[in-house]
Amino acid sequence: MFGDPVLDLEYMTLRHLENLAEAIKTALIEEGMVQMPESLVAHFCAYLGYLSVYTLGLERATALEKPLGTLVRSQAQEAFTLFEKYPVNSGEKQQKHDNLEQCRSQAPGSIIVQTLRFGRCLFDMIEELGTERRFRSGNQSKQTEMFCSIDRLMVIFRQHADDLRKESTEAERDMMLDINQTAIQLGYLMGYYDTFHLRFPKRLDDPMKQMIWTEVNRAPSDSYRIKPTLRRSPDAIHRYDRQPSGPC
Repeated sequence: MFGDPVLDLEYMTLRHLENLAEAIKTALIEEGMVQMPESLVAHFCAYLGYLSVYTLGLERATALEKPLGTLVRSQAQEAFTLFEKYPVNSGEKQQKHDNLEQCRSQAPGSIIVQTLRFGRCLFDMIEELGTERRFRSGNQSKQTEMFCSIDRLMVIFRQHADDLRKESTEAERDMMLDINQTAIQLGYLMGYYDTFHLRFPKRLDDPMKQMIWTEVNRAPSDSYRIKPTLRRSPDAIHRYDRQPSGPC
C-alpha cells in the first residue's frame, strides 16, 4: 500500500475499525439505540478485550490486560496533550492547518490524520443514530441501556476478529501488532475526544478488562448469556452537536 510497515498497519487498523463501526451502527439502529461518545467508544474498548482473548487465547490475554490498559491510557494522554496544545478544530483556517502540521510532526506515522478521520466517523455515526431514533420514535419504547445487546455484539466481534486474523496471516504479521495498534488508535481517539471535555481516559479501558474476564470466567455453554456490566443512564441523552470543524 504505502511501502512503509507502520503506515500500512495504521491504515489497516483504521479501515478495520471503520468496518466494525458500520456493523455496530447497524445493530444499534435495529435496536433503536442512541449513543454518547463515551458509551460508543466503550463498545470499541470491549472489542479490544474480545480481540485479545479470541486471537491470543486466555492465558496471553490475561497477561496483557494491564499492559494494554496502560498503553491505552498513555496514548490518550499523549494525544490530549498534542491536541490541547495545537487545536485543530478552532481558530483561523491557516492556524488550524499549522496546528495540524505541528501535531503530525510530533506524532508517529499518520496517527493524527487517522484519529481525526475516525473521530469524524464516530461523530457522524452518533448523529445518524439520533436521527434514526427520532424518525422511528413512534414505534419504540424509552431506551434503558447504553450497550448494544451482548449476544449481537459477540457475533459482530467474532466476525471482525476473524477478518483481522485472516488479513494478519496473509500479511505474515504477528496478531500482537494488530492488537497493539488497535489499542494505540483507541487511546488517541480518547485523547482527541477529551479535548471536547468528555473526560473519560481514566476508566474507559474497563470494558476491555470486563470482556477479557467475562471470557475467562464464563462456561462454554453460557456463550451468549453475558450481561454487560457497563451502565450509564440515557435519560440525559440529547443530540450531540459539537462535531469537529477541522480537517478530517
